[in-house]
Amino acid sequence: MKISVPDRLAERVAALAQAQGREIDEVAAELIESALPLDPEVEARAKAKFSFVGTGNSGRSDTSITYKQHRRERSAQRTAADL
Repeated sequence: MKISVPDRLAERVAALAQAQGREIDEVAAELIESALPLDPEVEARAKAKFSFVGTGNSGRSDTSITYKQHRRERSAQRTAADL
């Protein structure tokens, strides 16, 4: 496949390729690929990989307590002797 791009864009891609010590074709292909949506098959695998995240039940009802609140409550009960 051959594509035509404005000279300024071609210069930027060439400069990037030179800075990375890579071929212009490689850098251009990588840039185009990063701008396109994921391949549906790859995207489905990525979603399935982490489908378990957020599942489960800890049995606790106070999970909305914030870290700072938790820390404040715990440290209020401690004395210098506890350190």
